Order: sequence, then structure tokens, then C-alpha cells
Amino acid sequence: MTLLMPGFEQQLREVVRKHQAAHAPVDSRANGDHRPVRRRFHRLVGSPAVAVSFLVVIAVAAVFLMEGHRQPTPVPSSADRPARGLVDILGVLRRPQTPADRSLPLQSFLRSPWSGPVDRPLVRLATVTPWGRKLYLVAFKPGPIRPIPRTLKPNDPAAIALRAQMGKETLAVVTPWSCGSGCAASVGGAAAAEIESQGLLWMQPAGRNFAGGSTAVRLVAVVPDEVAKVVFVLPRQPSISSNPGGPIYRHALRVPVAVQHNVAAIQINRECCDSRPPMIWYAANGHAIRTIGNLAGAGQVIPTIQPAPETPLSRAAERNPAIANRVWVTPRTGTVHTNFQVRWRLLLTDADYDFTISGPSGPRCYNASALGGIGGGANDVRGQIYGESLNGASGGEAWCPGTYRISVAVGDLGRAGSLRHRPAPFGTATFTVRR
Repeated sequence: MTLLMPGFEQQLREVVRKHQAAHAPVDSRANGDHRPVRRRFHRLVGSPAVAVSFLVVIAVAAVFLMEGHRQPTPVPSSADRPARGLVDILGVLRRPQTPADRSLPLQSFLRSPWSGPVDRPLVRLATVTPWGRKLYLVAFKPGPIRPIPRTLKPNDPAAIALRAQMGKETLAVVTPWSCGSGCAASVGGAAAAEIESQGLLWMQPAGRNFAGGSTAVRLVAVVPDEVAKVVFVLPRQPSISSNPGGPIYRHALRVPVAVQHNVAAIQINRECCDSRPPMIWYAANGHAIRTIGNLAGAGQVIPTIQPAPETPLSRAAERNPAIANRVWVTPRTGTVHTNFQVRWRLLLTDADYDFTISGPSGPRCYNASALGGIGGGANDVRGQIYGESLNGASGGEAWCPGTYRISVAVGDLGRAGSLRHRPAPFGTATFTVRR
């Protein structure tokens, strides 16, 4: 392989060919040619023009050889490049701070023990949400590196998140509560790398809330500068583990939201979700940048506990929650330390229940009248046998000897709606305590 550029090599060959055509080859040593070196050089290269061409070609070839051996400028790898911080990826933090940004009462929420103090110059009022709440972005300085709590396994998502945040600046989404300017709720602890790769997502139940769920959801996503639109993908099955009796929709729902000041926020009148829903990020030109989460999983349905078929009695209970339904207590008779269970077959799915209990009382006896809280929840579906513990042996107390009477009424219809008036009990039962 030649070390010269192809064009220069051809010119050099042409110079030599012209010289051979004009002069016969001479072996100076055989003929005893002892003329000065200058004459022999002139005889070798021929005319002055040819000599100049020869020297130019040699010089250019030498320059090319030097360039060929010069080391290329190294391109730094992604691992060598400095990590981008919150200010680098979020334009809302680069704009000047205003009095509105400084209006957040920072003393109203506590920081994580793994984050540093609030970086006050990096507090921003990012937007006012569609539901009328001010939404702030609050940056925290790098905090101390602490051991992961022993209660968390190494592969637990919470442990992974802590490792990603410790020693780094983090960001929180903060919104004042309805109780006034002195209250605020925050979610965060997301470092810049996490926001850049999957965003900081905040979910909040909305609409009418009930035990185990709500009729709507509020979604807030903090995304890097290049994202102009976020498409939230709400799954067909909004809840699996915490709400097996929940609805199953006909299709996944895609909701596009424009990004303003690095924030996409929307309230959707649909139940959601056990975990963060998938998102699709789009650039200003409409090209998809990234998909976060399992889009295929959003369309899947996993079999869960389903309500039993409706019966004439269950349909009557939907119209009138006070419709008679048998209630019993097991065991019927026990001692002062027995853990009794009140039971009935559910006619409604996802309803809540109120208990009223009366019976003997005394200074050292279990205060049965304090039981009257709410039982039931989203996991309780039509057709199941419901059981609630009546633990008289808690807190060092015990039942008083005698007979107790417990009444059960529907307190709330859960997903089906609230009740304007508290209905009468649908069933009562008694149990007896002996010494």
C-alpha cells in the first residue's frame, strides 16, 4: 500500500518518465563520471521546470504523511461527559425568580432525611393546574449519603429510588392544600437523571373519593425541555391489587396534554391507577421522543375477584341499602378475652359500613361503643362473606360478662355514590360473654 495520495504518486511517476525519455540512462560509476554533484542532479531531473515540479510533489507528499500520522482529537464518551443538573434540563429553573415564586411557605412541608435543604433560588411557581391549584417546583440541594433502611430490600423500588437520589440535587412538586397558605403537599425526590429519562410523575385522587379508590385522577408530569407534549395512557384495568372489584374499561385511554414550563397537568374523570401509567413524549415537531412504561400492558386485563351475579335481593339493596340482610357473630358465646367476628353476605360491591354496639360496660371493660367506625372497602364484592373483628382483648382490656347487641348499616355506596341520609341498619346480631 502506498503512503502517498493517489494523485501525487501519479505526478511523481510522470516526472520520472519524462526524465527517462530525454536522457539515456548512465551508470556514472562505470564510465568514471566524477563530475560535481550539482551536474549529476541536473542530469537526473532534467530541466529546471521538471525539477520544481519534482520538489513540489515531494513537499506535498511529506505534508500528507505528517497529517496521516497525526492523532485524531478524541471524542468524549457519554460516561466522560459531566452529568446534567436540574437547571440544565428544566428551562423553568433558568428564568429569573419572581415574587410569585417566593410566595410558597417553605416551612409548611418537611424534607426527606436523604435530601439537603431547599435551594431557595430554585423555587418556581410553574403553573396553575386545571383544577385551580398553584403548582410549585422546589429544588433541594444534595443531601447526605445514608444507609438504606433495613426494612427495604435492595431490589425494592423505594430502595432503588433512594440510591438514585442520595448525594444529588432533587426536585419536588409542591401544591398548597385547601386548608390555606400554611399547608402544602409535596411529592418528589427525583434527581435530574431520573427526570430526564422518565419524568417526575405525581398522581392524586379526585372527583368523589371512597374507600379504596376515587372516580377521577389528577396527573402532573415534570419533563425535560425537549418535550412539548405528553400523552398519558390510562389502562383498561385501573386497579388490580388494591381494588380487585374495580371497573374494567373497554379500551386504554390516551390523553394528550401540552407542556408549559416543563409541566403537563390534567384531571381525568376515570379511575386510575395501581402504579404510574405509561407516557409518550413528543417533541415540538410532532416526533415521538420516548415511551415510558408498558403500553401493551395498559391494554391487558388480569383476572381478579369479580362480583357474584346479581340477585333480586342485591338489586333491592341497591335501591334501598336498609333492605334486610342476615348478620351473625361467631362464636355466639365466648369469654372475656374472645375475639368475636361479625359477618354477613355482601349484597353490594365496594360499600362501607357503620357498626353500632351496645352491652355491659365497666371501668376495666372494653369500650364496645367506640367500635362504631367504618368497615368494608373496595376489596369487598357482592357475594362474598364479610368479616369484621370485634377484639375485646386489645389494649389490656376485656369484655364485660353479659350479652352484646351489634347493628350494621350501610355508610357509603363506594364507587356507586354517597348517601344523602344514613339508612337504618339492615341487620343485627347478639353474642354472649361468660366469665
